[in-house]
Amino acid sequence: MTTEHFTPIHYGSAWTEQSDVWVILNPDVNQWTEKVDWSLGMLLRRTLLRIEMADGSKAARTGDPILLAAPEGAPAARVLVLPRARGEGTAWLGDLAPILARLKVRNVTVFAPHEWKAPSAKTLAEASKGVWSMRWVEPEG
Repeated sequence: MTTEHFTPIHYGSAWTEQSDVWVILNPDVNQWTEKVDWSLGMLLRRTLLRIEMADGSKAARTGDPILLAAPEGAPAARVLVLPRARGEGTAWLGDLAPILARLKVRNVTVFAPHEWKAPSAKTLAEASKGVWSMRWVEPEG
């Protein structure tokens, strides 16, 4: 039996296929932040604003990951936000892999800035150690 570790998908497919977690990389420069879902976009913006306003907030200084409950109707229970994921090549995958391992997810849907390139299947298989698979939402157009 062959297991698919990487699947490029269109935006509409993200809403029809269940995922353990949705991942939004660099929401301040990510075109998906507002498009994904208006209520999720609003929740995300409010959360980031509150973190930035909090005095001495570790997350505001370091860009720590933020885990949110997904809005009702989303095909994922959680949304993971990496505010300052490294965009050089697949460096962001090194930031994401240990978090997904701790969350014990089996599949993830990634909304990355449109300029970013998807990882190769080999790179993803090495990062996931065969435990989780990824759906990469392709830019529209």
